[in-house]
Amino acid sequence: MQRVRSPEQRDQGLNDFMASLPEAVKQYYKDAYLQDFPGFVNECMGSPKGKTDAWWLNNFCVHPERQRQGIGRRLLEIVRQKVDSHLSPTCEGEGQVVALSATRDVNAPVYKAYGFEQKGLKKMLSPWGDWPLYVFVLDAGCQ
Repeated sequence: MQRVRSPEQRDQGLNDFMASLPEAVKQYYKDAYLQDFPGFVNECMGSPKGKTDAWWLNNFCVHPERQRQGIGRRLLEIVRQKVDSHLSPTCEGEGQVVALSATRDVNAPVYKAYGFEQKGLKKMLSPWGDWPLYVFVLDAGCQ
């Protein structure tokens, strides 16, 4: 849910994951994805700081054998409670949102059912085939 900000956080798995990727994928990530994603998110969210002004829900998934049992909704409620715990008591002017991106068409209706609003959809081009990039937001503060 948070950005990986410190070397210690990166050492908890991100560095190993990135090191395991083939060079062509690392290059694509650096030259294409990291160049397009932040600007697209900012555009979708209507702010030059949209990527950094939201709580990001990363890797939100439920094992296929456990889907349709309310687990995703419960996880999302925990996230919303965490966001609420960081708001001022009056909730004035907070405008807190939880954002996520999705890369599979099949997931878009699921996030909409959770109450997320689709803010954008872009076709990402890659040497391995094009893929969708969705951006969703959910008003999270002061429910």
